[in-house]
Amino acid sequence: MGVRYTLVESNTTDAPSNAAATYNRGFNVPGGAVDEVIIRITQTLNAASDISADWPNVVSSLRLILNGETVWDYTGGYTSATNNAASPLGYLLNSMGRGRSVEVNTGDATREVFLRIPIGRNIAAGISRFEYSISYAALAGASSANTVQWWIRYNPAMQTTTTLGAATTFNYSATTQQVVMR
Repeated sequence: MGVRYTLVESNTTDAPSNAAATYNRGFNVPGGAVDEVIIRITQTLNAASDISADWPNVVSSLRLILNGETVWDYTGGYTSATNNAASPLGYLLNSMGRGRSVEVNTGDATREVFLRIPIGRNIAAGISRFEYSISYAALAGASSANTVQWWIRYNPAMQTTTTLGAATTFNYSATTQQVVMR
């Protein structure tokens, strides 16, 4: 059996806008060899400058829980839509492999974002529970035409488990931070 992509959640509410917000949601997913979780967000900004640099700059925190186990727990030390630099989350993801944080700008104020989060978990056949909590910094203006999709990539040839634990990311005011990936 080959690689399979399954859309497990789609909504129009869990995207960033002009107020900081946190969204929590849970849903059932089919069992199998879960290679990665893919978040796809499309939105139209009020103006192109509502996010100054790359889109992941607005993600303050992202926690993924699979069957009660926290498999990814990211907390950004600094998040702002006006940060005109590479985002910490985008840098973290792309340091684990090219193309894990990709933004496709189809117009000045139109954004399409893909965040590919490696988790590498074999979950039992049948139904499993997936939960997330995602927090955003406020955009400089309101957004519209939002779509948030959560995809699971099943890959029976997956060989690596990746965990970003809570103790590896935190607010830190010094100039250096060490991140340990397992």
